[in-house]
Amino acid sequence: MDNLHGQQIKQGDEQMMEKSLFDLRHTVRMYTDQPVPKDVLFKVLADAQKAPSWANSQPWEVYVAVGEPLARLKAANIASFEKKKRTWQ
Repeated sequence: MDNLHGQQIKQGDEQMMEKSLFDLRHTVRMYTDQPVPKDVLFKVLADAQKAPSWANSQPWEVYVAVGEPLARLKAANIASFEKKKRTWQ
């Protein structure tokens, strides 16, 4: 089995698996206006359903917005930020 970096991972080598998983973690600080393909979005959401939670409580709720609802959310978020920014000055 290979990890995303193309390195070989031997079955049963748990330390390598853990290190490999930690190596794959990264932070994204740049975003794009390009829409996420539906198949990618569904895969991410399906994987997120497997995330552990305390006592399997799964307290999260996920919403996906596209089109006009997304535009309204963006506008409301920007307006809220601008309002708060004025109070900071």
